[in-house]
Amino acid sequence: MCSQFESAPAPKIAKSFPSISRYPEESRAFSTHIYPFSKAPVIVKKSGENEIELMNYSLIPSWSKTPKPKFSTYNARLDRIGSNNQIELIHNSPTWKVPFKRQHCIVPLAGFYESCRNGSHSGNIVKFSAIDPDEVLLAAGIWDKWIDSSTGEIIYSFSIITDEPTKFILDVGHDRQPVFMSLENSEVWLNNENSEPSELYNFLKNNQKPVDYKVNNFKKLKGFEKNDLFS
Repeated sequence: MCSQFESAPAPKIAKSFPSISRYPEESRAFSTHIYPFSKAPVIVKKSGENEIELMNYSLIPSWSKTPKPKFSTYNARLDRIGSNNQIELIHNSPTWKVPFKRQHCIVPLAGFYESCRNGSHSGNIVKFSAIDPDEVLLAAGIWDKWIDSSTGEIIYSFSIITDEPTKFILDVGHDRQPVFMSLENSEVWLNNENSEPSELYNFLKNNQKPVDYKVNNFKKLKGFEKNDLFS
């Protein structure tokens, strides 16, 4: 889910998040169409102030031996059904546990892309965006810092947190969506580093912002068959 998205342009990010106090020039140059492992702007709390940083899209756990884990890390599900049919929560996963506890970010989106294998847009990759063209969607995210043990290279990376879809997105044809929040709750997420993981989980579950979407076909799914399951 949400393997690619459109980042909001720099001026809109600054306007949508007035408390940003630092926006370095080097963080203003980025491609707005974001794929895994490409750089995208995220809002983070540093020394008590909100600022923009460019980070790699696909979180690299600090303990990973390589900068590209063998599993997908661009999205972090709040919860999922595990192999034993038990619910697995985000804060119990080794990959997400530490970042979810204290390394929070906000990802400003102009839109996001999803594969639809069912629903009204089956057979297509579609773009979801707000009906209001000036609205920037604020998605909850987590980040991590990875250090190459041989060269000392440091890579900052992030993941977008996802949850169950609204009825609209499900009817269009996808089974997950980013966790979007209001400006006020986005500020809370950035500042909330001392709560218990269960409290953070409940905060995201109970404070998601409804979005009025428009949807457009982006391109056809390759090799699509009607009996495919959700991607």
